[in-house]
Amino acid sequence: MVLFKKPVSPDELVHFKKNEILDNLYRAKLLSAIIIAFELLLIIADVWTGLLKVDQRFHFNLYFVMYLTLIFINAGYLFLIHHFLSVQNPSDKAFRRMDHIITIYLTLLLSWGAVVSLLDQKLYGHLIVFMVTTMTVSVLYFRSLKDSLLPNIVSTLIVFIGLPFFQTSSDVLIGHYVNLCIFIVISLSASRIIFNSYVRDFNNRI
Repeated sequence: MVLFKKPVSPDELVHFKKNEILDNLYRAKLLSAIIIAFELLLIIADVWTGLLKVDQRFHFNLYFVMYLTLIFINAGYLFLIHHFLSVQNPSDKAFRRMDHIITIYLTLLLSWGAVVSLLDQKLYGHLIVFMVTTMTVSVLYFRSLKDSLLPNIVSTLIVFIGLPFFQTSSDVLIGHYVNLCIFIVISLSASRIIFNSYVRDFNNRI
């Protein structure tokens, strides 16, 4: 790992990766619990506004499915986290498997935010859900650039490719693309700053 200022042994690299995974999991427990609680509130609001027929442009059933999907994703993720943390001295293979699970979860989470932002175009015309989700992951998860590529590329492609099919205004579309490019640079920069700081702390300890 080039960020280390002195030679690091393979054992120290493995130790760093394990600490990174554990730190991410402890932070993920709180984040996933908050997401589940927030989505439950949104489901209640969705059902209530659907019964009142507040706005016919709002796809109540589709949003309900999206909220429920995110609850199931986070519930399953929490179950896997608790199972992993309950094991005494997990093997290296278990750590690698958990690292893959984190990548899959982040890809699903960011992709979910991208899809909801596309659905929002008809009624709201903004990309707040995608931006908030992406920035939250960038700030709360310690991930190397290599580990961050898959979730960010997949979710960004969903937004970039899907926008013309959901946003009919060319002016708004151009604004979205410009703002997205700026936001992605800022988000990746924030993620790198936080990860580099995490690596420096580890470097000082060893």
